[in-house]
Amino acid sequence: MDQEYKKPAEKDHISWQSEEFIYHPKSFIWYLQLILGSIIISSIPWLISGRDDFISPLIILISLLALTVYAARKPRVKKYDLTNSTLRVDGRSFGIFEFSYYWVEEFDTHTQITLVGNKRTSMPVGFYIKEKAVVNKVLNVLQKSLPQTNPSQNPFDWLSRKLKL
Repeated sequence: MDQEYKKPAEKDHISWQSEEFIYHPKSFIWYLQLILGSIIISSIPWLISGRDDFISPLIILISLLALTVYAARKPRVKKYDLTNSTLRVDGRSFGIFEFSYYWVEEFDTHTQITLVGNKRTSMPVGFYIKEKAVVNKVLNVLQKSLPQTNPSQNPFDWLSRKLKL
């Protein structure tokens, strides 16, 4: 019996490293505006209450502190591996079947690709790529497995882009 040996189809495999988010350095003026705006906003419930309510202004100021710490953090570099069936982010593995669709957003310095999970409670997985050649390879693999849709019109996503968080 002389049967021809068929080699299994090669899996597409792409590896790259990228920052976990695009960092926008903030100036002293940005932080000063954040502090002044928070003081003004936190004084409103204090004045409305007849200067009796200290809890609401305190919560607003604690939120300011959390936002300041969040805005000042620097991104870590993560390692990504993508095949036809799996996405690995720093060793954490996601099956492509866990996602229902993805969208692509082009910016001046990078491309953001966001994968949206099948379950309502699953968090989207996004990654940022600066090299166009890597973007094309990633999109070639994703197009074989998932449908593409338009970017999120979520107001919180819009606000975080405007605040450069």
